[in-house]
Order: sequence, then structure tokens, then C-alpha cells
Amino acid sequence: MKNLHKYLLIGLVACALISGLVLLTPTEAPDNTMLSAETRATMRRKGFSYHSTLGTPGLPLTETWFTSSAKAAVKASWREKGQQKIMTLEKRPGDYAVVMCQLSDNDSFVVIFSK
Repeated sequence: MKNLHKYLLIGLVACALISGLVLLTPTEAPDNTMLSAETRATMRRKGFSYHSTLGTPGLPLTETWFTSSAKAAVKASWREKGQQKIMTLEKRPGDYAVVMCQLSDNDSFVVIFSK
């Protein structure tokens, strides 16, 4: 009976550790959790991982995304406090996916994923 408790405890500890590792993967980074579960799952399924966030994140009204596989460079644009901002991501080995998110105050932010 003591062995059963021992193995049960080891199993529970292992599950807790694995759960913690899964929750802290780059695709689930804190700057990316405001995206819908569907968008995060799509990015993960296509092999992308979280790269960065441009702009001030918030709860998006809409999300649109595109990938850079056929482009020499990608321009990501967002709006902060009414000011339009643009960043050019130069093509490098691997691809980018850019998720553009519109906020209720007409500002927007961009979440960038990379392969």
C-alpha cells in the first residue's frame, strides 16, 4: 500500500511539472494570450512560435493574419493613441506570421510569430 501511495505521488508531481512546462511554452507567452484560442492553435499547428508584440495589447474585436513565405519583407502596421506605426521585418531564414488585432478604441496591435 505504501508503494501505491509513493507512485501516485510521483505521478501527480510529474503531471504538475509537465503542465507547468506546457503553460510556459513560447506560443503561450503572456503577450500572446489575448489572441483567440483558435488563432493560437492555428499558429501552433502551422509550426509558428511567438516572436513579439507591437503596440499596446488589449481585447481584440477582430483578428486577421497573413504569412510571409512568398514575400521578401513583411510590413506590420498598428495604431497607438491614433498614431499609425509601421515596422518592416526583413526576410530571413524561416517565415513570419503577422496577426493584426483591432481594438474597440480604433487602436490596434500586432502579434508576430516566426518559424
